[in-house]
Amino acid sequence: VTSSSDGEGRAGCTTDEIYSIIEEFFKDKLRKAIQKAVSDIANSRINPDQQSLTVQEARKFLSGAKGIFSDYGQAVRSSMEDRVDERITKIGKVVEERVGERLDVVEKKLGNKLRNLV
Repeated sequence: VTSSSDGEGRAGCTTDEIYSIIEEFFKDKLRKAIQKAVSDIANSRINPDQQSLTVQEARKFLSGAKGIFSDYGQAVRSSMEDRVDERITKIGKVVEERVGERLDVVEKKLGNKLRNLV
């Protein structure tokens, strides 16, 4: 920890020192977790009757992740279907309006021609 010698300025750790402290903390936690997992797996291999807690947790995690990704995929698919349906509906309305306008024009022209014939 650094401090200002003249009583002014900032005291404490530099940003690099803070990053270093945090990095070491997480490296230590990760190292311990890996050691525990390796020990757990090794013990389950030595004693086949004892199933590895690490393997159980990994399977549970992967199973949960599979469900999450499946749910996400279904939600995306549903959302895309909704968007496509909405887009098709809008296009259908535009086409219907334009066709209706064209039919009105054709109908007026035919009506005028029929009036001229009579």
